[in-house]
Amino acid sequence: HAVTEQQHLAGLESKGEHGLMANYASAQIVQYGERPWRVHALGKALLLCGRDREALGWLEKASQQLPDSVNVWNQLGLVLNHLERFADAKTCFERALAIKPDAVDVLANLADNCNDAGQFAQAVPYCEQALAIYPKSVSARVNMANALMELQREHEALPMLEALYEEGVRHPKAMVSHALALRHTGEIDRAEALLREMLARYPNDPDASCSLGSVLVDQGRFDEARQLLETALRYKPDLIEGWATLPATRKMTAADRPWLERAEALLHTQPNATREYMLRYAMGKFCDDTQDYDQAFAHYRRANELKKRFGQPFDRDNQQKMVDALVQYFTPEVTHCHWPGASDS
Repeated sequence: HAVTEQQHLAGLESKGEHGLMANYASAQIVQYGERPWRVHALGKALLLCGRDREALGWLEKASQQLPDSVNVWNQLGLVLNHLERFADAKTCFERALAIKPDAVDVLANLADNCNDAGQFAQAVPYCEQALAIYPKSVSARVNMANALMELQREHEALPMLEALYEEGVRHPKAMVSHALALRHTGEIDRAEALLREMLARYPNDPDASCSLGSVLVDQGRFDEARQLLETALRYKPDLIEGWATLPATRKMTAADRPWLERAEALLHTQPNATREYMLRYAMGKFCDDTQDYDQAFAHYRRANELKKRFGQPFDRDNQQKMVDALVQYFTPEVTHCHWPGASDS
């Protein structure tokens, strides 16, 4: 009976019928008791359904019943990471790795955990370990590229992201990072095209809407950008990148004080250094627009202090390339297309 039961659970999982898998495992527990594989199966099914808070208790119980299972510790780590309990998640991934040191998926998950916690430099060695074992690992390459992007090493990340795209990988995180790398290297049209492709695939993805909004801000298409950012925030109200980009779409006034209050509330959630940097810079812009210059200076100073933690030293050549690319993009023809009243020079 146990073998047949486990085969049925595996069959439901392979078909992607995770809701049925959860219902079946739950019913078997009610009828036959909490045998370890049932507990694990229910926790895993709930994780696959995106029901992380429900999955947590079952996977914690499974980790007690199956303490030598790499999969249990890995899945418990994933749930905790989704719940933003990053330190606890890392402990679980490390337990899994202690059991199987060459587990590529666990190494990739550890890197993703570091990225999510804002510890980008720590993510790189985990990716390097994973890629030394299996150079074609998609998750390790995606997480490596994301870490390099956050560390402002775009020129190292871009070839990895280009290769993934050529291989047909359309992972949302990879596509957003790819577009960001293109944007930072001055390929604005390609960045826009990639994000529009992503939105066609994932129309409800807030990161795609937010990233496209940022690209349109670069082009001065502020009304379109604002609509995309507002859409992103409807899907994900606490998306710091969206809130931080909104002030760039217009001059802020005293009537926009609710934006500042929301930004201050988001600061109390203790975001990582990169997200706090974004918020502080946007808050500086708000205060500058509303002529509160002392506060503007304080926010900009804090933003600069944060940038030193994860940013690279100023690179004159890289900055020159970016400025040259922008000058090349914004020809008189492009300028007149979007802004008919602009200068002819």
